Amino acid sequence: MDSTTTQSEIEMPPLKTLLRTAGQVLRIDAITDGDKLWLTDVASTESRTCRWPALRVAMGNGIILLAEEDAIEVAQLTPVHLRSDEQALIEGIPVPFRTEKAVGIMLSKRKWLKALERHGVVTFNPTPRLRAVIKDVEHELQEECPFGVDTLYQAARAVRRNEGNHRSLLPQFHLRGGPGGRRLNPEVERIIDKALEQAADPSSGMLRAVKVHNAVNSMIQLHNGVIAIVERPGHTLVVPQEPDAETQKRALDVPSLPTVTRRFNERFTPYAICVRNEGKKRADQKFREHGARIRVGQALDIVHYDDTDTAVFLIDPKTGLPWGRCWLTAGVDEHTSAVLGCSMSERPRSSESAFEAVVHGIYPKDPSSPDFSLCRGKWEWYGQHGIVNLDNASYNATLQLQASVLEFDAEIAFSRPHHPTDKPDIEHFNHRLKAEFIQDLPGWVGPKEDRELLDVGLGSAVMPIDLFRKRLFAWIVDEYSNKPCGWQGKTPREAWREQFRDTTPLLPRRSPSQELMGTIFQPLTFRDSGGLLRMRLRYQSPQLEELRKRLGARATVWTRYMPSDLSYLYVLDPLSKNYLKVPCIEDIRYVQGLTNYQQSLILKKARLMKLRSPGLIQMYEARQALVKDTKELLKSKKMRNRKLGYLVEKSGLESPPGDVQDAAEVRLTTPLIVNAMVTAVEDMVADVDEVEFERDEEMELE
Repeated sequence: MDSTTTQSEIEMPPLKTLLRTAGQVLRIDAITDGDKLWLTDVASTESRTCRWPALRVAMGNGIILLAEEDAIEVAQLTPVHLRSDEQALIEGIPVPFRTEKAVGIMLSKRKWLKALERHGVVTFNPTPRLRAVIKDVEHELQEECPFGVDTLYQAARAVRRNEGNHRSLLPQFHLRGGPGGRRLNPEVERIIDKALEQAADPSSGMLRAVKVHNAVNSMIQLHNGVIAIVERPGHTLVVPQEPDAETQKRALDVPSLPTVTRRFNERFTPYAICVRNEGKKRADQKFREHGARIRVGQALDIVHYDDTDTAVFLIDPKTGLPWGRCWLTAGVDEHTSAVLGCSMSERPRSSESAFEAVVHGIYPKDPSSPDFSLCRGKWEWYGQHGIVNLDNASYNATLQLQASVLEFDAEIAFSRPHHPTDKPDIEHFNHRLKAEFIQDLPGWVGPKEDRELLDVGLGSAVMPIDLFRKRLFAWIVDEYSNKPCGWQGKTPREAWREQFRDTTPLLPRRSPSQELMGTIFQPLTFRDSGGLLRMRLRYQSPQLEELRKRLGARATVWTRYMPSDLSYLYVLDPLSKNYLKVPCIEDIRYVQGLTNYQQSLILKKARLMKLRSPGLIQMYEARQALVKDTKELLKSKKMRNRKLGYLVEKSGLESPPGDVQDAAEVRLTTPLIVNAMVTAVEDMVADVDEVEFERDEEMELE
């Protein structure tokens, strides 16, 4: 067929014409209903139907070609196994999308997956064990595997997601008959384009994919006759109505938010979105050019810090309260790839977590600490940072964080958004963290796109904070640091020891008080009854009362609080420039081990319980209600939840404690470790966390 022939010039071939596609030879045996062709596979004698317009498009694109007479003999030599199960796989592919290359990739991946399964491979995680099994299979089959371990892992996941359908191994399976392959109606595409054009107008306000989706939804409802627009003098009304039968026939489906978001991201660049939403000055600062890259010559010249979602939901063993989804901020030295420090936070993009990780990376670690009880080796990486490279995000650009880092004689640099090559060392660490460590934890919820692993994680999310930290440190010290990484081909431990063979890392010449490290500034005003009130917790001491007498009954003072411990405050004496450590005078059994995030959850839970301006008794009721909600999630009648007991026992952790006593008794106890199913607990916490305080309530909390 001439490559210059257009689709419209192709005439319908006569009967008995032979066609070739993807190693198959098809014969046209009948033409019915004007344009319906009956095609017979000359190798398997199986028949199928095809409309002429679809076949014409495939022939015009070169997917289906005219075959010669000798092609029948070649087709008869097709291996027998292609005439059964593998032939059935090819049958399920739409004719216009059958290409020899795509079918060849599918069959090759299927062949190697089945061969590895015969050798006992159950999970295709890209591990050294899988590489060893691949070598054995290559020796047995006397051929080299054309795929890497990551490709085989993705292929196995695709097969699991599609319930064992090996057609999912096709490239772009969603366009070849797989889920998600339904194309949008051309009218819907036109509506999306119109909504994007409206969003491009600067007068439309901020650029948000949700706003575009809402506009598309309104236009489609108007097209479907569900609503009508009525013009009135001075305003416009949107009136719901009942569509007629003719309108219902041409009704359109509303596209999903991810579909509209993809179109939104294709239309607008991150820089354009930032300019519209945050202003050109902020966009130029956020997306500024990196300039000349500094070449590192030794360890500690540049240390990269970044946070990543571990997808592990943790429980606080001290309070029994849900701690939150763990976000890990780690710092990796560019020259040696060694992990200098890390910190955990229940919130993403936290300036407190970033600063805590920097402080942890500067100072030596105590090997006798309980956090290192599972480590066989020693954490020997620390020292004065030259340049601290952070994400160029708003939380990192705060003056508070920059000033805090400058206290340690370190400079701050920012990497560009959407440029992972600016900090490849920390990106490599985050990749290995997820691939080698996190997915082996009982609290891992699995990737959101992999429902099978997600279900396993849901029933086993029983990780306490301290156990997670111990396992993390053990993996960093004993696993990550002893495997080669980086361009040098050395392990981080070897590269570090080469740098400090005859000396020890330097420490900052000056640094703030150890007690004030990691604290957050906040101004507070003295209460009429004396002392300070923060987050509905009272703080008082004789020294603070003396300061109040000197400054005035309604004076405002600067305080510093530790987000991980609300049992005390540091109050700055403006006259002596010294800090007073002021304890919380609430019941110590309530305050001990309480974090700032947990107290905010308790106050929001109290608001949901209609407990306005709560005191200690009301806050304890809200706290116990949170703990009780966490435990009751384990007693669900759903089949998925009934498997929890077995999974908890299998994980080797403690079983859930008994019922919580009535909060009205107000008898403070030390709760035991609460094991919770991750999605239910996380959804419950997210619902509580989204509760917003009214303006007067926010002023009371401050």
